[in-house]
Amino acid sequence: MTGKPLQAAAYARISDDRQGEALGVKRQMADIRDLVARRGGTVVLEQTDNDMEASTGKTRPGYAAVMAAVERGDINVICVWQTSRLWRNRRERAEGIELL
Repeated sequence: MTGKPLQAAAYARISDDRQGEALGVKRQMADIRDLVARRGGTVVLEQTDNDMEASTGKTRPGYAAVMAAVERGDINVICVWQTSRLWRNRRERAEGIELL
């Protein structure tokens, strides 16, 4: 691998966890860790927002922590199971792309 090594934030979110067991975010996180390892990177930050529906507009602490790490330069890539888990709408996506 050439260039800067991957310093990744792993972020997982599930909208609805009725049992409160966080099984969905755990599965997502395992897949993300595997991907980063296969790409020769290091997960330096792991954040989850469990049982957080996208349409509510509530603050997501895990998402906020990831974006703060981007702003500080602590990470150079955000890894998610699917981009819909990270960005909930076009405005968030545009802000994230601009920041990255």
